[in-house]
Amino acid sequence: MEMFKRDFTSRIWLTYRREFPVLAGSAFTTDCGWGCMLRSGQMMLAQSLVLHFLGRDWNIYKDQTEVQKIHHYQIIRWFGDQPTVMSPFSVHRLVNIGQNSGKKAGDWYGPASVAHILKEAVDAAPDLHPLLEQICIYVGQDCTIYKQDVIDICTSRQTSSLQPVYKVPTTYND
Repeated sequence: MEMFKRDFTSRIWLTYRREFPVLAGSAFTTDCGWGCMLRSGQMMLAQSLVLHFLGRDWNIYKDQTEVQKIHHYQIIRWFGDQPTVMSPFSVHRLVNIGQNSGKKAGDWYGPASVAHILKEAVDAAPDLHPLLEQICIYVGQDCTIYKQDVIDICTSRQTSSLQPVYKVPTTYND
């Protein structure tokens, strides 16, 4: 039971928040009541990043190398609810991307729209954080996954070194 607790509490939990900076094109400073699917998508992506960069056996209670500590901190930072490039998977960034497909802050985001928004965020992320060049998302079409499409998307990305990248923040206000 103790091992389960340590594993469970090592997961990155992203949930409704309030009193964060205003979301572009709105007066919203919260995602309470409408952002559940965005938060679910963020948690799924965060767990994928933990598995990729830190491994399945990693948890916060084990001794960590400096590189692991830096990667864990960086992953959390990528999801910070701030309208900056330091947080390419923030609710601010996801809402901004959603605006391109007619979604706005306060709208309900369905699973398919969140999948496409996350894909677009991940596709743009290497320009902001080269460490993310190794990451890609495939969104199946018509309930079908095409093996060659997955192979193509996974082999088209360049690999980068595993060093965290920090850039000067700017905001997402396009």
